Amino acid sequence: MEVFALLDIYCFDFRYNLSPAVYANRVDIKAAGVGLDKVQTSVTFSEREPDLYAQSVRFQHAVRADQPYHFRVLTIRQDGTVRASSWQQRADWSTLIDITTSNN
Repeated sequence: MEVFALLDIYCFDFRYNLSPAVYANRVDIKAAGVGLDKVQTSVTFSEREPDLYAQSVRFQHAVRADQPYHFRVLTIRQDGTVRASSWQQRADWSTLIDITTSNN
């Protein structure tokens, strides 16, 4: 099954000022594309846009929804350090991703 997948991603860190030491959170998402090539995209939440707490991400190319996707979270702190989570795998394309710092 090939589709232009849509994922909903949430981050409440900046809307509710939950993690003042965090400047931004970025989510990298990769999935199997048509022809077994990997398709990757990312989305960023930051203190510069505190009202932006939900984003719908659509891959630019068709992906295989019968295959799992992978994602990781990069947390960029105010002091410039970056922490990357390990890649997580999900098979359910309908489950939202919540990257709020307290959830990681």
